[in-house]
Amino acid sequence: MEKKISIILPCYNVEQYLDRCFNSLKNQTLGFDQMELIFVNDASTDGTLDKLTAFEAQYPDNIIVINFTENRRQGTARNVALEYASAPYIGYVDSDDWVDVTMFEKMISAIQKYDCDFVECRWDLAQDEKHKSSIKKLGKPGFLDLSNPSTKSEFIGTQIGLTALWNKVFKKSFLVDNDIFCPEQIRYEDIFFCYLAFLYAKSYYRIDEELYHYFVNPEGTVQRRNQEYQFDKMDIALGFLQ
Repeated sequence: MEKKISIILPCYNVEQYLDRCFNSLKNQTLGFDQMELIFVNDASTDGTLDKLTAFEAQYPDNIIVINFTENRRQGTARNVALEYASAPYIGYVDSDDWVDVTMFEKMISAIQKYDCDFVECRWDLAQDEKHKSSIKKLGKPGFLDLSNPSTKSEFIGTQIGLTALWNKVFKKSFLVDNDIFCPEQIRYEDIFFCYLAFLYAKSYYRIDEELYHYFVNPEGTVQRRNQEYQFDKMDIALGFLQ
C-alpha cells in the first residue's frame, strides 16, 4: 500500500524514550498503515538499535531502519533518510519526543486542502505526559500566501528563535525540487533547513493547536548551554547568508 507520509526519526541513545515516541506514532488517527517510519540509528551505544530492529521485524511494511556505524549527527541522518522516503509528504520527529494521536491526520488534511508547501502546528514543552507548558504563539493561524514578499518577511520574523523541523510537514516534491537539505556534522542543522524552506515556500498553513510534545531532556543538545558547539549557531547563520 502506498503511504501518505514518511516520518524521519534520527536516534542516538534514546532506548528509554523510544516506546513512548513509537506508540504515539503507531496510534495515529491517520492510520498506521498510511505511514512510513524511517529510523536512523546514529551509532548508539545503548540498546537503541535492538529496539529499532524489533520494531522493524514486527512492522516490516511500515518501518525502515538505517544503521550508522559511526556517529554522523542529525543533519546526515535526516538527509540520508529523505533518500529512502517513498511518500508524498515528509514529517520529522525527534525520538525522545512524542506527538498527539491526531497530529498527522490534521497536518495531512491541511496540506492537502490548501495545497501548500508546508504546514506546522504549535507545541508544548513537556517534562512528562502530565507536566507540560505552552510556548508563545507564532503569528496568526491559517493560510499564508508567501509569494507576497512583505507577507514572507513578516512570517520569517515571527519564526526567529522558534524554528524547528519537528512541528512541520512538507511536500516531498517541494524539498527535492528546491534542494532543501540539512548541513552535516554541525548542530542546529534544522535552523538552516527551515530557513531555506521559508525562502522557497510560496504557501503555508499553521494549525493553532499544540500537537507536538517536546521533551525537555536534560541530556539533550539544547540543554547543554556551556558546550562549544553552541558556536555552531553562528556557523549556521553565516552559511545561510552565503
